[in-house]
Amino acid sequence: LSSIESSTLLQHLKDKGYTKTDAKKQLILFKRLIFRTFWENVLNSINMCWNRGVELHVIGHSEKKLFYPCIALHLGDGPAQKEICGIMKGNCNYGCTFCEHNTLSNELYNPLLTQNRNFQNIKTLCKESDKVMFKRKRFLLPQERIIKEQLEQKSIYPYYNSFFDSPMGIKSNIFTCTPPDVLHTICAGIMKN
Repeated sequence: LSSIESSTLLQHLKDKGYTKTDAKKQLILFKRLIFRTFWENVLNSINMCWNRGVELHVIGHSEKKLFYPCIALHLGDGPAQKEICGIMKGNCNYGCTFCEHNTLSNELYNPLLTQNRNFQNIKTLCKESDKVMFKRKRFLLPQERIIKEQLEQKSIYPYYNSFFDSPMGIKSNIFTCTPPDVLHTICAGIMKN
């Protein structure tokens, strides 16, 4: 991928009839799909171990023990966390991995009023949006357009994230396993539940 120059790909898309803005969006999508494909393959191996278990020898025990490994935590800086969670980068309304506090507004953060990200809702919307990923906006059906707009309002990329199906424990998901950003660390405490 690094050997393919972005300008060459952009020119190819322009030759195919894309505007400069649409071509840039398609290039970003292309790179994100490569990222997703890589992680799908890694996570498939982890999922197999989570579902079947792995026999390990534990020091001090004569027989092997069965373990079910999962991803307990995802650590990274802000941009890396957003990339793994599927949250839009840059100036977006809801930049936090944990909740839907409008980070562009001047409102004070209130942990009692701010909702956590609804994982099941986001997962369902992304699954539906993934089906029409390559449709140009003007060709979307009304329901497809609504789904993409809902994801955009939530600052979520409009395609299925391979981390949605990763083993993060029984009651956890990619949003709850990604530590809160500074806003939550300072204002609400690191772990409130």
